Amino acid sequence: MTTSSGVEIQVVEEVDQQEWDAGLSALPFARFEDSIQRQQSILDRWPDMRPRFLLAYADGEVAGKLGFCRTYFGHDLAQADRRFSLLSPLLRRTMKTYDYPTTPLIYRKDLESEIINGFLDTLEDLAKRERLYSVSHLRYPSPGLAAVAGREAFLDRGYSIWTHGTYLIDLGIGEEGLWAGLKSGTRTAVRRSQKQGIEVRLGGVEDLERYYDIIAENRRRDQRQNIYRPIYAKERMLPYLEFLITSGLSQMFCAGIDGQVDSCTLVQRFGRVASFGLHARSDSFHEARLADGDALCWKMISWAAESGYGTFDMTGFDSVPQNDRQRGIRRFKSKWGGQMHEYDYYTKVHGKLRERAVQVAKRVLRRS
Repeated sequence: MTTSSGVEIQVVEEVDQQEWDAGLSALPFARFEDSIQRQQSILDRWPDMRPRFLLAYADGEVAGKLGFCRTYFGHDLAQADRRFSLLSPLLRRTMKTYDYPTTPLIYRKDLESEIINGFLDTLEDLAKRERLYSVSHLRYPSPGLAAVAGREAFLDRGYSIWTHGTYLIDLGIGEEGLWAGLKSGTRTAVRRSQKQGIEVRLGGVEDLERYYDIIAENRRRDQRQNIYRPIYAKERMLPYLEFLITSGLSQMFCAGIDGQVDSCTLVQRFGRVASFGLHARSDSFHEARLADGDALCWKMISWAAESGYGTFDMTGFDSVPQNDRQRGIRRFKSKWGGQMHEYDYYTKVHGKLRERAVQVAKRVLRRS
């Protein structure tokens, strides 16, 4: 496909991994989520997914990139819950989805709007040819960057919009400046964690079994509160987490009392950005209302500064919180001295009948 401005969009199934990540590293606010290593870790974990890449060319050179995994709607549920695994063949045929996307990576800022529109037109064509159910969770712009293509480019094509926010912390001011930039209540909470006997250390592969157990415990607690978060099988989850750590894409942090780990967080890292990743805490720490989250977060921020990263990304929260849980997440992430940035997730569903069937299934699941 070639746009009116001469930008050519190609669809491919393979790219040079080193070239992709090297090019990504040159972009401001390059992130783990946009790396080919992250996508490869997903494909290794779920071999039934397939990669798709959209490459934009202008004047004979790559001007933009966008990556997806081709999967199917309901994949997480079918893989995490054996009751639904029998549906996999049907879902794979009828609910094809492009998901786990990178942010559109733009190498020609003067052509950004044309590239975005070219990507969206190409996705429309792919949706018709491959009978997609949806294109999901397309993030634009990358947090920290301004959007050149307006929301109308997505909304006029029928995409729904879900606005998120994050707080980006400038690590260049050093640990003293970072500590001074915290809200007074946050400094008090960090000191309280020390009085509670909570110690934080760097974790490694040897901590993954305990980390998995805490994740499962945390998610069962969420499910009791009608918050669905899948619990993946250990034999799938542990190799994925081990890859993230051993490849240098993530650093684990462990918090506990008297050597017993009861709270963990992964920090994702790529280029100059370190990002708040998957956090989980045990029922005992949750019920005791301990300040382990504050202890972990301060340790992660100070470690990232010491390690030479330029930005710490507190990662997403709902810009318009709908419940106390969402408000609590936003409140926690706002208190570490960062500057708020908004960005959008876009999703488009193709096929109203299939969408109605999904809504009926969701209502049934909520009652079960």
